[in-house]
Amino acid sequence: MPKKFFDIIPPKEIKSFRKEMARPSGEKAAAITEAEETLRETVRETTERPKARIKSAGVARPKRVLLKGLIIAAVLLVLTVFSGYTFFARSEIKVWPTKDNIEIAETMTVDTKASQADFAAKIIPGKIVQDQRKKSQDFSATGTTTKEEKAKGIIRVFNAYSASSQPLVASTRFVSADGKLFRSAKKEVVPGGVYENGKLVPGSVDVEVQAVEAGEDYNIGPTTFSIPGFVGTPKYASFYGESSAPMTGGFKGTMGLVTSVDIDNAKRTLSDEIKNESNEFLKKTVSGGLVLLDSTATFEVLQEKTSVAAGTAANSFNLQMEAKTSIFVFMKSDVDGFVRKKIASSIPEGKKFLEDSIGVNYSIEKKDVDKVTVNMAINARTYFALDLEALKKSLLGKTPQEIKTFLKDQPQIEKIEIKTSPFWVKRIPENMEKVKIDLQLGQ
Repeated sequence: MPKKFFDIIPPKEIKSFRKEMARPSGEKAAAITEAEETLRETVRETTERPKARIKSAGVARPKRVLLKGLIIAAVLLVLTVFSGYTFFARSEIKVWPTKDNIEIAETMTVDTKASQADFAAKIIPGKIVQDQRKKSQDFSATGTTTKEEKAKGIIRVFNAYSASSQPLVASTRFVSADGKLFRSAKKEVVPGGVYENGKLVPGSVDVEVQAVEAGEDYNIGPTTFSIPGFVGTPKYASFYGESSAPMTGGFKGTMGLVTSVDIDNAKRTLSDEIKNESNEFLKKTVSGGLVLLDSTATFEVLQEKTSVAAGTAANSFNLQMEAKTSIFVFMKSDVDGFVRKKIASSIPEGKKFLEDSIGVNYSIEKKDVDKVTVNMAINARTYFALDLEALKKSLLGKTPQEIKTFLKDQPQIEKIEIKTSPFWVKRIPENMEKVKIDLQLGQ
């Protein structure tokens, strides 16, 4: 008949063991209970082995020796588990408070005559910075027109006929060597020659001439000219002309036309470029914690000049402009102090705001010569100001499920992350010094 086996640890020893390892309830009591159960199971497995197996090993071990070894091993196991829950157990808790957005509309005056900030009166000191610059640029004409221009130039007319001068009426004709006809622009007098060593040195005069027809064909190079009016007389061979430079300006066809719209667009383009350049320059050069109010920029054109007037036939034109840009600035520290005070007075008790979440948009309500009234759209992120030490006490000794239940009644907390070591520890330690808690204000 198979023998029956029972728990071989006498009840009085179990009772003594409990008394020796007595600890507060919670994680420590759970550790002991788990260790006791492990001890019992180990003893059962060992004592229930077949007797034949023990004999085949050829080793006879007294039951009491074996039992003492198992009890020692069990005690060591309990101590190890107990150490994990007491000495080595640690918890790191990260807490994310519930956050909200706050938006505030406020008005502030930047006054160049104020010497210091007055938050109660909603006034902060400011000043005006300026940049003056010139700019010149070529622009294309968009209009078109049919243009006919006659070539013009200078002819030097010689008098090799006599020592007497010879008058030439306006529109006197001159014919080039290749047959191109030009006329003088006005009345001229050709001086007489001068005798030197018995030889007549011709007198001369420069005469402005213009082609009789429009077109590029009359843009001829330097050449000689005759005077048809003297044909058939001795003077024909003795009065002649020479040009030392080409005739220019002859044109016939379609070309650009500078319109008033072209000039207006050019002024707008050039002024915008000057504004942008001035604004960028001021942003880069203004330092010392100053803030520029771009929307307060005042642009004043001091001088402008176009190379041609509207209605001129030309393919392009040049515009020169000189202008001055003026902008209100103020100290960032002044407006920061004003905004922080406004936010602090607007949020409910028990809440704080994130410093790096503050944003301000400005728009101009009114601008005078020496001050400007600014509308401010202020926004920031707020969060509940948690008592971390009180929260830590509330979480001591709790399991993840207990913490989950606890958080349902804490709307001021968005979430909690807990990291406990060693890995087998399932509860937060009951010792405050073994628990670290951090407030997480990021996303």
